[in-house]
Amino acid sequence: MTPRLLAVLVAQPLLAQNPDPLPPLPDLPGVTLPWPELPAPDPSAAPVGAAAADRATRLIVTGLPDAAVNSRFREASLLLREGRDPGTRGLAERRLRDDRLLLLNELRAAGWFGATIDSSLRVDPGPDAPFTATLAVTPGPRYTLSAVTLDAALPPEDATAARDALALAPGAPADNGTIAAALARLSVALPQRGYPFVETAPPALRLDHERRTAMLTLAVNPGPRSRIRDIRLDGPQVLNARHVAGLARFRRGDLYDSRRIDDFRRALIATGLYGLVSVQAERAGVNAQGEQMVDLILRVERAPPRTVALGLGYGTGQGVRAEASWQHRNLFPPEGGLTVRGTVGDREQVAALEYRRRNFRQRDRTLVARAAYSDSRFDAFAARGFETSLGLERETNIIWQKPFTYSVAAQVIGTSEEDRSLGTPNRRQFYLLALPVTVALDRSDDLLDPTRGWRLSTRISPEYSLQNPQKPYVRVQADGSAYLPAERVVFAGRLRLGTILGASRLDLAPSRRFYAGGGGSVRGFGFQDIGPKSTDNIPLGGRSLAEASVEARIRVGDFGIVPFLDAGQVADEGLPRLDTLRFGAGIGARYYTQFGPIRIDVATPLKRKPGEPTVGFYVSIGQAF
Repeated sequence: MTPRLLAVLVAQPLLAQNPDPLPPLPDLPGVTLPWPELPAPDPSAAPVGAAAADRATRLIVTGLPDAAVNSRFREASLLLREGRDPGTRGLAERRLRDDRLLLLNELRAAGWFGATIDSSLRVDPGPDAPFTATLAVTPGPRYTLSAVTLDAALPPEDATAARDALALAPGAPADNGTIAAALARLSVALPQRGYPFVETAPPALRLDHERRTAMLTLAVNPGPRSRIRDIRLDGPQVLNARHVAGLARFRRGDLYDSRRIDDFRRALIATGLYGLVSVQAERAGVNAQGEQMVDLILRVERAPPRTVALGLGYGTGQGVRAEASWQHRNLFPPEGGLTVRGTVGDREQVAALEYRRRNFRQRDRTLVARAAYSDSRFDAFAARGFETSLGLERETNIIWQKPFTYSVAAQVIGTSEEDRSLGTPNRRQFYLLALPVTVALDRSDDLLDPTRGWRLSTRISPEYSLQNPQKPYVRVQADGSAYLPAERVVFAGRLRLGTILGASRLDLAPSRRFYAGGGGSVRGFGFQDIGPKSTDNIPLGGRSLAEASVEARIRVGDFGIVPFLDAGQVADEGLPRLDTLRFGAGIGARYYTQFGPIRIDVATPLKRKPGEPTVGFYVSIGQAF
């Protein structure tokens, strides 16, 4: 009997591969049982095993109580990731079991400790029909915290601050996300209070299935409360130790505070001389009072000190403008940088030399010395001249956007200018002394692409003309902008007002008057194209200025569309006139990069007058304001 059973077991898989039956085997000696009669194969039937092989699997999940659980499960599900590939029923069942355990763990991590899941796998008829896997969830009530215990050896005031940082109270969901966020807040709060060596153990939950609650215990080893002993450099010495220590907002013996340490790290990066900076506390014994002392170990990598930059722009009325610069940020240590800059354009050529000594005698103060020669040929005037200045400023940058900035300078300006509105050759020499002061507040969230907040700046420049007539006057300009986010749209608006007091228009050098129109002013108009004009349609400039803009910045992925409306006017009076405002409207395109948006704007003047452009086209980097 055994040989015949063996023959049947061997022949069965062969039939699955070859539907033609083998010829009958001869009788075996001593075996009198007849051979079983095998049925003839049906030509229309599928091969043996086809009902459980070569099928994809689809997954249905019901009863999930939380969208976040559903999202995390679907990212890790084996059936969703691999079920599209054909497989056997056994493989589908194994994936389904794994997915059931995965989903159960996700539910428990989210606080549904009493959840149950029923799983099933249905084989749909047809050789190409997929398996249908179902996970039916019965979540039950979500567990909440009944008590939170912080096990940490802390002084009373620090223990209170730690509990406040946890922000966990009875009734909060007993889920991993809530607990992990509380531990993260605690890990930030304690180093701010002098504990650089905080260690946390895994949280412990004690479940009460009858009340559907959990008791949470957090064991934290804060380590010793520490004070700063010294700063030690591990890496190339780009700046001397005294200068580096001057960048810190703490002193030796101060209590450790991670906020000031991070501020120190960012200040080093902002110098542009370090490509990578990390700060680590290292135990350094105890002081006479028995307090733990720590050294701050600076691990740094040198950044290239030189930069070569190229820029290209275009604006209606200004034409093409190309700029190139070379900079060495530490040519005169410490932090004494030199920049050589040249600009070539259809209307303007500039050569400039600038010395900047950052963190000059105190943190965030820059000494600036500048000399420049320019040759400009605009519709309103032509000018050739030089400018030298010396000043102090607090500057903002992309690495560290500061909420308050200022600049104070003394300028000497010598220029030879032709007022083209007068018609006949009238080139005059102007020699000016100026003391410009600028103060700015910035509460926006980004320097190049703000989406919320506001900005406000005021520039006051007392100036004195040394040639006939010799008289003082004052230029004043105020700028404000605001940004309001809503869904995928950011609504932005700006306002600019300016006035010149103490001099008539003809007493002013043409280059010191106000003008409006162009890409940074009222788009749609040419550069300097708004305001009073001569009989030959030459811009006269004025003593007062008013401009305003509104935009709707619509972003989809890395691209954006920006409809906008600009307004502006220049007047010969000391105060701007609003009843004669000119308007320009248009639409812009934005391509968002890591360093800021690339801006392309197309605009047209409203109520266009003869001689004004039909369309204005502007290309630049960064938002218009």
